[in-house]
Amino acid sequence: MNFEVNGIAFSKDELSTIALKDLKVGSISHAHLYYIPASGKNAFGILRAGDYVDQEFIDKYTQKGMTSFYALEVANSDEIGKYRALFANLKNTMNERERQVAAQDIMKQFGTDYWKESKASILSFALTCFDHFYFLPDEVVEKYQNTSLTLYSRSMISASISVMACFVHRVVDLDFIKDLYNTIFVLDYGLLEGNQFSYAIISACEAERNAPGSGIEQLRKLNRPLDEITLFTEHPTQSAKFIEQHKEKFIYPEIIDVIQYHHEKGDGSGFPNGISYSGIGDFETFQMFCDYLVPFKEHIYKRGDGIEIVKNEFKKIKESEEMTTLPINKILSKWEACMEWSIQENNKDAAA
Repeated sequence: MNFEVNGIAFSKDELSTIALKDLKVGSISHAHLYYIPASGKNAFGILRAGDYVDQEFIDKYTQKGMTSFYALEVANSDEIGKYRALFANLKNTMNERERQVAAQDIMKQFGTDYWKESKASILSFALTCFDHFYFLPDEVVEKYQNTSLTLYSRSMISASISVMACFVHRVVDLDFIKDLYNTIFVLDYGLLEGNQFSYAIISACEAERNAPGSGIEQLRKLNRPLDEITLFTEHPTQSAKFIEQHKEKFIYPEIIDVIQYHHEKGDGSGFPNGISYSGIGDFETFQMFCDYLVPFKEHIYKRGDGIEIVKNEFKKIKESEEMTTLPINKILSKWEACMEWSIQENNKDAAA
């Protein structure tokens, strides 16, 4: 029997079952969860792969007397297991040289999964990074998920890309990587402030991602209210103010400041402060790269989606004339070189 729910097509043969008691509060679902009534004629979506499992969800379905759901697996358990083992190895290293080797092992797996053609979902890497590095309050994840699934999925993926951006640049200080991860996670959190968040802002963000400098102009052409335009232009500052409240959790609290730079352009024409190249360093370019790589659209995780972001979206950025004028231009060649290196190394390993 075949189904299609929220744009996801599948057959009943592809489904497995998962017990409600096996869903861990505070975790990320690795599968799309469904309920299929006894008639078997319809399937109802319960939870999407990548969604956050909170206590309210567990309580809701426990009270309904449900003990299990049908699961359409997206993040393969073997793939998740590989990343968990690789990150555990990185955590257990004793010195800089060992950390560099462990980071290279993660890069090789990442390149194999998301640069080379494969069926791996970016969710396997994203949820592993979440488990290893996220330390902000649960309310942050819940607010993202309840307000905008577009921003929620972007925050998960962008933050995980920041981890790889560190490895590509040979940054293996785990405390720094953790701080940067959480900083990138709230990059656009300021957009959720107040009641001005709208589809128009999302479209302006995507316009800005494709053609830096066009987002504000688009909102003006749409005759959007001033407070909405202000929310868009000031959201980097608002995101920074929010995370400042949690700076005691950071080993390197100064990293919080990079949030304010992710819409600067280097020539002084960006926002919110019109900062030029002299004020934009390497770590600021990390978060710019993460921001530009991931589209402003609701990401529905599926098998093989990793290459769409890691390779295909990267190529669009690299081929864009606008990007050559931005500070992130210097990160692009290094990212591509590292991904190509990972494939070559894995080919060597396979031939040995």
